[in-house]
Amino acid sequence: MGTTPSARQDAATDTYDDSGGGVVDQGSDTCAPSYQQYTYGAASDGMWQPNTSVESGEKVRRRRPKTFSSLKRKIVKRKNSSKIPDSAKSMRDMLSHWNPLDVHSLVEEYEALTVIKDLAIQADKARPIVPNLKRDLLDLYTNSCCCDVKLRFKGILFPAHRAILSARCSFFRHLLRKYPGHDADVSVDLGVHGVTVEMFAALLRYLYTADFNTNASQVENFETFLALGERFGTLNPLEVDFVRMLESKRCSDAVLIFSSGEETPQVTSSGSLRSRQHNSLRCHRAILAARSPFFRNLLQRREHRTREGVANSQLSTTQIVLDESVIPKKYAHVLLHALYRDIVDLSFVLPSSPSIGSLGEAQDLVSGRPPVSRVEQAMELYQIAQFLELSAMAQGCEDYICSCISTDNLMSILHWSSQPHGSSWVWRQAMHFLREEFISIAASPVLFELHESLLIETLRSDFVQASEADILKAIIKWGEYQLIRRMEEREPNLLSNTQHSVSRKGIKRRDLNTVELRDLISNLLPLIRCEHILPASHEVLTSAVKRGLVSTPPSCMLSGSDDLSPQINPWVVSRSRRLRRRPRLYMPFVEEAKACLEEEIISEVDPIRLRDVRMSYVPDTLYMLDNRTEPGSPDRWLTRSRSCPHPVLVGTFPTPDETILKAMLSREKELQRSDTAQRAFTNRCTDSVTVAKKIQVRVVREFGLPDEAVEVFDSAPSKSTFTDAEDLDQDEEVFRPRWNEPPDLQLQHEPPRSPEAYSEISKHG
Repeated sequence: MGTTPSARQDAATDTYDDSGGGVVDQGSDTCAPSYQQYTYGAASDGMWQPNTSVESGEKVRRRRPKTFSSLKRKIVKRKNSSKIPDSAKSMRDMLSHWNPLDVHSLVEEYEALTVIKDLAIQADKARPIVPNLKRDLLDLYTNSCCCDVKLRFKGILFPAHRAILSARCSFFRHLLRKYPGHDADVSVDLGVHGVTVEMFAALLRYLYTADFNTNASQVENFETFLALGERFGTLNPLEVDFVRMLESKRCSDAVLIFSSGEETPQVTSSGSLRSRQHNSLRCHRAILAARSPFFRNLLQRREHRTREGVANSQLSTTQIVLDESVIPKKYAHVLLHALYRDIVDLSFVLPSSPSIGSLGEAQDLVSGRPPVSRVEQAMELYQIAQFLELSAMAQGCEDYICSCISTDNLMSILHWSSQPHGSSWVWRQAMHFLREEFISIAASPVLFELHESLLIETLRSDFVQASEADILKAIIKWGEYQLIRRMEEREPNLLSNTQHSVSRKGIKRRDLNTVELRDLISNLLPLIRCEHILPASHEVLTSAVKRGLVSTPPSCMLSGSDDLSPQINPWVVSRSRRLRRRPRLYMPFVEEAKACLEEEIISEVDPIRLRDVRMSYVPDTLYMLDNRTEPGSPDRWLTRSRSCPHPVLVGTFPTPDETILKAMLSREKELQRSDTAQRAFTNRCTDSVTVAKKIQVRVVREFGLPDEAVEVFDSAPSKSTFTDAEDLDQDEEVFRPRWNEPPDLQLQHEPPRSPEAYSEISKHG
């Protein structure tokens, strides 16, 4: 195993600044003059003091140890840096004293946590499926929304959209030129014999969606379809025609006008603009109505008000005025490409002068701050998409933001996504990044920017990718920094920013108030699983105990031995310790535990025998008590809610109707039959209630409901109300092996009974 970042930080010198920037690299030659730095390390003799070495790289290179004490500190620092703890080695040293049964039990629990983590990731990535361009065009054609032309074929009227038919088919383009009026009645003669009304409807559907319905009733005459193909020729792909439609603006009947409080451009009936400023973009009403419910409702209301006045007039152009303080003009081309092409391309952002609603770019230019980043532009576009009800564009912005998450922009993304106008889906992905990259974040200035609530949310998880020693060190480091900031705020104004102030003279470690430090991290310390710190005599844990930060040392420190029995071993599952805290799924520990299990001395033992030997006789009435939950955990609350279902809270979220509830129950059963769920249900160490909750949370998120909507599963009617008999048989077949069959309580070492013994038992009943 290589050296971990947290191990290198043990010997490195940490540099802090009082401006909220956190750790600053000492090797850097430049530093912002407004930052006041503090250094704590071996060379500073346990003191938080100003760091003058970062101000000039030349001074650092010319500095030489001039005294014996300086040389001694340098040697000690090198010696400490060579003592880098190895997580894998610590786990192997602990497992070397264990018996194979305990190692197998630990690996089995790690496997259960792995499956639960997979279910949690799937639930975090769940979100409603948004319709794409084809689906929106199909709904537009089916619902006959905002139609501007009527095609008459064999006496049947087919409402349609002039711009889409002209862009897709040259036959309709030439035909519709003869009828320029709005809502014109156009007689269609295809010139092909044998075309039925159903075939004509299928042809229009194909022009809108590029998907042909091949039902038997619509393909009665295959030769007729061949003749239609020769008549219309080979059509372009749907995406190609819509790109040309966007670029050429052919048959455009709408114009988006971006108003900034100045005179609004006027549009004549022929579509010419009476404005000297080019603050408008031409587009098509059919596309606006198909993709955005906001534009569709606007166009329908306007069409209803002016239906009688423009029914027989020439085709007019609809102007839609957009407030540039809400929708900046620089995002106009990004918006149109999202409507016509289903993509979010930030390269189309106009590099023009700052607009009114562009996250304060004007103030940034005046103050000298850097311009708005792409991630911030995606955040603003997400809010615009939410306002215009463009769900596909909103999800495209979410994908872009999550693809750009890094340590540098993590805090800004977390802050934005936690706001009411932010994205809860982005917040879940950012929290996942925080858990996965906790070690690197703990070694960066981002640690000091984390709020206490974020740290609590992170440490409650079983999936933080850091050892407990690294977590304890990071929490103490965070608390010391917060305490120093508090001490600076308490200084009188006469001492602030003087040579006698805390920010100038530095603070020694012994000057920090331990009681106040313990109060600062009192909500975080209980979340650290000190009993899982390796080795038990780790210097971080020992120092925390000596300072009084950890009031109750773990039992492994009190025993003083690494060879622990199952009754006191915090790593091993034991029926006498159902309320113990399980170890986190830290991957270096998991890989090392699996490697130890696969070694020669352990691989000779049958894993099935290990499982059977560890099982003890449990009466049938206590069989279901195998599902253990921790006190105060959500699983414990969910268990109580299952025994006594709570009614749905009225007003918390919209109650789904019977159709949606039936679809949700069907989706839940589908996910329960998945391979990941079945692996979780069949694992002995997995809590089935936790697995069921993860699946239910995923279902409600896929249906666009808040997480509190999991209550509908408890208050839903019985299975027989919404489930067919065939589905019930499948559910019984899937879940019978786990819930209906009694456990095999015969131990492996018991001798099997002979056939004669079984016959004697049957005779005597």
